[in-house]
Amino acid sequence: MKIDAIYLGYNTYKAPTGGYGIITSYSPVFRYEFNGKQYEVQTFETLTKKEVCKLIVGNKYEIFINENKPQKFIIYKSVRFSEVITLLMGIFFSSIGIIFLL
Repeated sequence: MKIDAIYLGYNTYKAPTGGYGIITSYSPVFRYEFNGKQYEVQTFETLTKKEVCKLIVGNKYEIFINENKPQKFIIYKSVRFSEVITLLMGIFFSSIGIIFLL
């Protein structure tokens, strides 16, 4: 379900890449109301620095909530290119690992 939410900021997460540096990801936090209850929740999606910098604290944005679990929401309803690449890399490296085990 699409609703309006107020952008509050983001949380930053850093993860090592196995000797290739550190990946930084950003998870936006929004406040919204659904069925008379107010939520202040971080999305489980991670954004790039470029994407998160486009969001302005205090502005309203449309998000998509799960009506059965309103504390869960996404910002983008479509699949992004970076998500496809990440999935393909995961499949590739998993396949290599399995081949080496055989």
